[in-house]
Amino acid sequence: MENAKIRYYYDERNDDFCHTKTNKEVIVNENYNYYSKNIFFKMFSFVTYYLVAFPILYLYCYFIKGIRVKNRKKLKSIKTGAVLYGNHTSIIDAYIGPVLLTPFRRCYIVGNKDAVSIKGISLLVRSLGCLPVPDTTKGLIKMNKSVSSILKDGKMIMIYPEAHIWHYYTGLRPFPETSFRFAASNNVPAVPIAVTYQHRKGFFKNHKPRMIVYVGEPIYGKSELTVKENASYLCSKTHKAVSDLLNKNNGFPRYTYIKKYKNSLGDN
Repeated sequence: MENAKIRYYYDERNDDFCHTKTNKEVIVNENYNYYSKNIFFKMFSFVTYYLVAFPILYLYCYFIKGIRVKNRKKLKSIKTGAVLYGNHTSIIDAYIGPVLLTPFRRCYIVGNKDAVSIKGISLLVRSLGCLPVPDTTKGLIKMNKSVSSILKDGKMIMIYPEAHIWHYYTGLRPFPETSFRFAASNNVPAVPIAVTYQHRKGFFKNHKPRMIVYVGEPIYGKSELTVKENASYLCSKTHKAVSDLLNKNNGFPRYTYIKKYKNSLGDN
């Protein structure tokens, strides 16, 4: 069995271990095409999504990476739109929602604006329905309206509240309550999604661990609570549900993350 490698972090809310090359000059504002009703754009998006990106990414995720999903039927039982919340451990997470979790229903992804500026895959991410968090107030208003339209149309949205990638991390970092306003303000369920890692067996036992994704029970807000109160309620319940799924199903950690304090271990 491979011993876990050690990675040090300072800030569990902001440290990122992805190391992707992004275009820092990209600005996302109200001009970003979040959810266009234009018939030509919809046709282009359909062809790009279902006939190009989806088949390629499905083959890659399912057959090459060997990713599997457990309890997907919990998503099929949801008749409205829904917001999926998961732990962020790989750049492949961008494809899990649309390709493996909801192939039967269009799924959009809320992410950092870096997601649409990563060299080499930015167009692919856009075609999969990326909803980057904007830089401007007008952009945020447009994004919120687009999210409401998406959910009203019965589609799904995937969010990784941790925001930053920690490769193969088997724990769970804090979720900000603001991420849950999408579900709370639109009266749709929050669905816990846990990305776990399992030992491979047989010929592949010395390879990287296999990713297995677990779907939890949908969590609904309470009618007597305000939007803000429901966001807090959904955040707490969803975080616990994801944490429970991780604790129950994770294999071994490929990396062990240890908090490092400034001015310690020789730091200046």
